[in-house]
Amino acid sequence: MPATPGRAAWYAAGELQYHVKLMTGAELPVVKDTEKVEGPRVMIGKSKATDEAGVEAGFEPQEYMIRFLPDALVLIGRDGWIQGATADQPLNLTQAPDF
Repeated sequence: MPATPGRAAWYAAGELQYHVKLMTGAELPVVKDTEKVEGPRVMIGKSKATDEAGVEAGFEPQEYMIRFLPDALVLIGRDGWIQGATADQPLNLTQAPDF
């Protein structure tokens, strides 16, 4: 997650966290570029980590990419085009974006 995530990436992180917890009971931590991460990870949105992994991020609205790397799953698309929850608010799915 970038240090300052866009709205779509922030919402996607919350949605993934919510559904994984529903399915497994595990709560995935949401970690930003400013924090150290060890082990496998899910990268959501354009960030320093995706840049270092060589992931290109030029997308039109509604375009996205799912990429598997040896130690990561990348979920990335165009950010900043939806309205809704502001990035850095608590992850809360009751604040769904207005599609």
